[in-house]
Amino acid sequence: MRLLFFFLLFVTFSASAQDGVIGGTVLDDKNKLLESATVQIALLGSAPFQKTSSSDGNGGFLFSGLPMGYYRLVVSY
Repeated sequence: MRLLFFFLLFVTFSASAQDGVIGGTVLDDKNKLLESATVQIALLGSAPFQKTSSSDGNGGFLFSGLPMGYYRLVVSY
């Protein structure tokens, strides 16, 4: 498994809808964009919640409609 770096990881939450967004770009150790990397997020705490996605052709990923909370993000390639 390669060491991966994250660029432009951001988290925003809407006060009215209480839905959040987590997104970013996956890069390798040479700052090359990684397409089709597996990105998983899991809500930490009592309520089990997990989503999985793949990075796009520009290394980007986006999770939306997330409940507020703390998340663990895992990327594999």
